[in-house]
Amino acid sequence: MKPKWKLTTSSWALCAAGVWIAVLLASCSGRTQTDPVPAAQTFFTQHHYFYTLEDIRPLAGAVTPQFYALLNRLSDEGIPMGYVVDACAWTDSQDGWFKEDPVFTVVRNNGRRAVVRMDYDFEIGSSIEPKHTLLSLHWDSPGQQWLVADMKGPDGYPYVQIHLEWLKQMRIKKGFQMPLHGRFWRMK
Repeated sequence: MKPKWKLTTSSWALCAAGVWIAVLLASCSGRTQTDPVPAAQTFFTQHHYFYTLEDIRPLAGAVTPQFYALLNRLSDEGIPMGYVVDACAWTDSQDGWFKEDPVFTVVRNNGRRAVVRMDYDFEIGSSIEPKHTLLSLHWDSPGQQWLVADMKGPDGYPYVQIHLEWLKQMRIKKGFQMPLHGRFWRMK
């Protein structure tokens, strides 16, 4: 009895192409794990007031070690969170708020570093203005997750850089005094 079909070179090539496509699709299904948007959204929703916390331990798994070290240094030095830049870290504003939930989109992602843009309508009084904040994220291979490394509010100033420069300037000024709840104290 003769087989009804015969494997030819073109049949093998088609079969190999099918297997290759299946492998490619399987590898793409894991891409959602490397999407930085969920990490940016989680940081925004769960750690929105990170810059005002006295206990920064909950941030340990959400930010890079460098970002955590900066926040820890500010805390250790007794600098009230939010003192360096007296505004919301997300909006660079003292007043106003998000009119609706922000929309997160990937600006860049090379698999190790990513930038996520957070677009939102900012409402202050009766005016509404479109604004955006950029989150810089780094891929943590051992933890298999994205960690927030820095952020730039609508004014375009990197949070980490501003605070590091401020700390450096305060070290240069000997005897610097800072108001704290109506009193003055000296930096170490």
